[in-house]
Amino acid sequence: MKTMIALVGEQPLPNVIPVKYYSPSRLVLAHTKNERSTLIAKRIERFFGNQLKVDLLELEDGYNIDRIYSRLYQFIHQNELKNELLFNLTGGTKPMSFAALELARVLRCQAFYYQSENNLSQVYLYDLSTGSPKYQKPISIDTELRVDEILKLFIDKYHCDNFKDDFEKQVFDVLESLGNGYSVLHNVRLDSIGPNVEIDWILCYKNKLAVGEVKPQAKKI
Repeated sequence: MKTMIALVGEQPLPNVIPVKYYSPSRLVLAHTKNERSTLIAKRIERFFGNQLKVDLLELEDGYNIDRIYSRLYQFIHQNELKNELLFNLTGGTKPMSFAALELARVLRCQAFYYQSENNLSQVYLYDLSTGSPKYQKPISIDTELRVDEILKLFIDKYHCDNFKDDFEKQVFDVLESLGNGYSVLHNVRLDSIGPNVEIDWILCYKNKLAVGEVKPQAKKI
């Protein structure tokens, strides 16, 4: 059974897309007591639901390498997770990454860093089975999330209203017809932000979002 140990930071996608690619049976989300980090960890847990077992592992201090290392090692030892471990070093603080990499070296397993900058989506894998990191060729990941999946990771609650007029429906039909790789939602109400916050359409392509407002006539300045 493959277990992924992931360090949670400010963004959820680096912890979600690699899971879609590697398909582990268990995901351990190591996060600090920071409110934002805790929120992201809970959203990721909710995102996967019953797809796999998800553990939330709270770290007392995101900057104390010794404590981070000990907490991770203790959890792995108590749950007997030493077989088929894979560390995601992307999120969290830099000391969290240092501690996780050292633990991966001691346990002689694999670790990786996920790169999404510059419209890339690839994994840099490091094999530590010999006790020292061996760099491997980057792996491109073509896993793409739908717009509703991404919203679940960033918005706690939302719903979609009906079209206000035919023109909104026509715009939506054009966006929906873009084809494979695109997904779109219309009249999205962001309930967790405010009762009157609405976006006419949200389009997703290659895990990137675009939002827009539908107006039958442009206003002159």
